[in-house]
Amino acid sequence: MSLLYYPLLLTKNDDDTYIAEFVDIPEAKTIVRWPDMSPLYDCLYVALTGYLEEGREIPKPSSPPKIVTFPVYIDSMIKDITDEFNRNSKC
Repeated sequence: MSLLYYPLLLTKNDDDTYIAEFVDIPEAKTIVRWPDMSPLYDCLYVALTGYLEEGREIPKPSSPPKIVTFPVYIDSMIKDITDEFNRNSKC
């Protein structure tokens, strides 16, 4: 199982929330409330699903100068997305 690290940009809002953007996947953007970062997984999942549905290649992560890890088991995620896509596209 491959483990990829996508750079994440967090921008603090005026309240206790942050705008979270995956640098290499512009469609993956959401608002999170620290310390609950669980919406990030759903955000990335939905964005990657869109890539697969549109037949687009999933971007490789870039290497930021400073890394905070948020592990995503990309193989498992892509398999789930592909299985769901295949189930829904059968006539």
